[in-house]
Amino acid sequence: MAVSTTLGRCLVLFLLPFHVAVYAAPAALPQPQPQVQGQGVSISLMQRRRPTQLSEEDWSAWAKSNTEGLRSKYTTSGSAAAKKKRASGTNAIVNQGADSSFFGTITIGNPPVPYNVILDTGSSDLWIAGSGCTTCGTTPTLSLSSKRRRQFRHQSTQSNPASSSLKNLNQPFSITYGSGAASGTLVSDSVAMAGFSVVDQVFAVCDDVSDGLLNDPVSGLMGLAWETISSSGATPFWQTLAGAKDAVWDEPLMAFQLTRFNQDPKARSEEVGGSFNLGE
Repeated sequence: MAVSTTLGRCLVLFLLPFHVAVYAAPAALPQPQPQVQGQGVSISLMQRRRPTQLSEEDWSAWAKSNTEGLRSKYTTSGSAAAKKKRASGTNAIVNQGADSSFFGTITIGNPPVPYNVILDTGSSDLWIAGSGCTTCGTTPTLSLSSKRRRQFRHQSTQSNPASSSLKNLNQPFSITYGSGAASGTLVSDSVAMAGFSVVDQVFAVCDDVSDGLLNDPVSGLMGLAWETISSSGATPFWQTLAGAKDAVWDEPLMAFQLTRFNQDPKARSEEVGGSFNLGE
C-alpha cells in the first residue's frame, strides 16, 4: 500500500488595509507674521483658548466607552470561542519497514483502549481489525462481543472487548488499496488522539483483511484525507476537530516531521518515526 508521507499546507496571508489619515491645518487661525518697524521687529501675539476641563464623570464615561470599544474589537464577548482555550497536540509516530509506513497511536472506547494505526494521507476512513480477522497474526484486534481472546490458525490473537459506548451501526464497509483490501461493519465510539477526542466517531471493524496489509503491532489504518473520498461517507477524525465551531485547534493545520531509513542497511523493522502535529 502506498502511503503518502506529507501533507500540503496552504498559508493564506491576509493583508490588512492601512488607513492613512491626512490632517489639514486649521484655516480659521491666522498665522503670525513678523513686521518691521524702524530698527525693531515686532511679532503679533494671540491668546489661545483654554482646553475644556472634563469632570470626573466625563472622564469615567470616556474610559468606559473606550474600554468597551477595545473589547468588542479584539474579543468575541460571550462566545464559546472567547471562553474556551484552544490547543494543539503531538503524536509520536513509528517508522515501520524502513519508510514503508508510519503509524501512530489512538484510543477507542470507554474505557479507552490503545491501538496502533497507519497514518495514510491518501484515504479518509478509519478502521480497526476485528476479532474475526484470520490474517492479522498477533496484532491486537477489536471485538464486538464480550470475548477477549480467540484462536486462529493456532495463533493467539489478543482481542479487546467492545466498550460500553460502542454502537454497532450494522452497515457494511469495504475499501481497496493498491496493496490490499479490508471489509467489515461500521460502528461508532469515542476516538482520541494527541489529547483530542471525538465522540461518536464512525469507523469500521474489519474481519476481512488482506494478508500482509497489517504487520504487528499495527491494528488498523487512519485516513487523513478529506471526507469527499471516504468509502464510508463518515467525516474523518481530523476534519471534525479542524471544523469545530468552538475552535478546538489553535490553527486548522496538520503537519508531519518524518525520519528516513530507506538508505540505512542497519535499519530495524521499527524505528523512531518523528511526530504528527495537530492544530499547529
